[in-house]
Amino acid sequence: VRVMVHKQDISEKWFEDLKKEVLKVDPVSFCESFLTIDGKPLRLGGGTGWKYLADIYRYIATKALDVDGKPVVCVKGRQVGATTMATALELYFCTSGLFGSSPEKPPIRILHCFPALALVQKFSKDKLSTMMRTARDNYILHRSLSYDEETKKRRMDVPDDTLTEKQFKNENKLWIDSNANDAQRLHGMSLDAIFYDEVQRMNQDDIGNSKRTLTAARYGPRGQGVQLYFGTPLQRGSNFHKMWEASDKRYYHLGCEKCDHYFLLYTPGSDDWEQTWLYANIVECPKCKHHQDKVEAVERGKWIPSQAVLPKGKEPEYIGFHFNQLLIPRFQKETVLKEKPENHPTNSDRIWQNEILGEFYSVSDLPMSEEEIYQFCRNVNRKISFGAPPSVKNQNSKIIAPYQSPMFMGLDWGGKADDPLSK
Repeated sequence: VRVMVHKQDISEKWFEDLKKEVLKVDPVSFCESFLTIDGKPLRLGGGTGWKYLADIYRYIATKALDVDGKPVVCVKGRQVGATTMATALELYFCTSGLFGSSPEKPPIRILHCFPALALVQKFSKDKLSTMMRTARDNYILHRSLSYDEETKKRRMDVPDDTLTEKQFKNENKLWIDSNANDAQRLHGMSLDAIFYDEVQRMNQDDIGNSKRTLTAARYGPRGQGVQLYFGTPLQRGSNFHKMWEASDKRYYHLGCEKCDHYFLLYTPGSDDWEQTWLYANIVECPKCKHHQDKVEAVERGKWIPSQAVLPKGKEPEYIGFHFNQLLIPRFQKETVLKEKPENHPTNSDRIWQNEILGEFYSVSDLPMSEEEIYQFCRNVNRKISFGAPPSVKNQNSKIIAPYQSPMFMGLDWGGKADDPLSK
């Protein structure tokens, strides 16, 4: 009897190990099996209401890696799980065992890119290191290159990981860095994938120069590699806005449980969602008027492109996903309504559009953006003079000594007519 029980235990363990290896092929199953967030398992499926994000996980992990793949642009509201998605995908690529395992599957080299160095350290300490350290059964740490599986100790022939560089088994590597100042810090790197975080703050030249590191990429389209751009939009006309306009603009459609119709919860540029979303977590199908749970409708939904062809008849250059705080499963309608400018003591219309709805905002009197200042006001050929300026004459022909000539400075604190709080 003991022998039979022992064999049964071995068989069950073997089956569980095999199951885990098979599940690693799917990025969503991998994340749910090994990763945690805020001390709880990272859940994306099983009726959680995060299917719209799970579909993006799977798209990036499969389609974007193909030779005929396209760069992915995610336009989003604030705090909707995009940085968590990027971090989880990076760990999936580096530790799932699917990359660097054979000549046909060479090691993958990934850069998580920020517009400023201050964001690099914050992300590495608060987000990445935490997710690595809290993985189930220390799975991620045991997949690091410095971990010796035989001795269960650190290998002395491998340098320690740093805040900006992580090395994993099979020579898979992850860097966290900034592409500021024309991407000077990235010169000499050779990458397969770049995840651009807070892309709305990046200058066009910084992005263009950093993409040169993908010239020899072994995944994704030849010479382009895998590119993911995500951020919370600011204003129309920006570089991020141009990317979105050049994409196929995919919006998530809910699925009706009664008539199988797919319908939008949020219609761009419209308040129709207030009629579709009735109250609490109940939505109404606009076709058959059936009332249903929003989370369940999300689980039946799918992404649908709204722009198959660009205005001039060209094929979209990017795959675009738009999602905002209205899709967050735990948010009820009343929670979102409280954020509207007329209901919130500090939210302006611009905050509502950018942060909540994930929409690019534009009015005639917006202050110049950082990108516009960088593009139109910068003079790279002008140098600062450290010598004494020549003497000048004022309007009364009186000679003014050096450093006494009049100087002027203009200030703009950013308060405009679209922001009632600035009045």
